[in-house]
Order: sequence, then structure tokens, then C-alpha cells
Amino acid sequence: MFGANIHRHGLKDVRLHELRNTWATPAFQVGVPVKVVQGRSGHADPSIARDIYAHALPGMQAHAAEQVAALFGRHDPVASSVATWI
Repeated sequence: MFGANIHRHGLKDVRLHELRNTWATPAFQVGVPVKVVQGRSGHADPSIARDIYAHALPGMQAHAAEQVAALFGRHDPVASSVATWI
């Protein structure tokens, strides 16, 4: 049934497991909490989901720096650009 549905929508052959990866990485990019990603991806431990899907996402350091700066009512583009290199 899964295979028939992906072909009907014009998608290439993909395993159901691969869709988990396709969902989890962008979920981390938009700030979905690790516990939610862990639960939806079926991993036994949140650290597994974090280690697999969130280890190399560009922009996450800058986004984190901007979020913390916003807590203090400021935007610091220098901190954001430096954070991307960390």
C-alpha cells in the first residue's frame, strides 16, 4: 500500500524508514523539541534522535544565538555570525 501511494503521487521509490529521516531533520531545524522528535521517530532515547538528525544542520547555532539574544531584548548579528562557525 505504501509503495502504491508514493507512485500515485509521482514520488521516487523510497522506504518508509527514509521518510522518518526526511521528517526529523527539518523538525529540528524549526525547533521541534528533541523529545517530540524522539517519540515520532521511534528511538528509545532522545540522544539517539539528536545525534542522528541534528548534528550537522547549518544555521542552528546562529538561530540559537539569536533566540538567546532575543531573551535580552536585542539582536546581535555578530554573535549570530560567529555562532555559525562554532
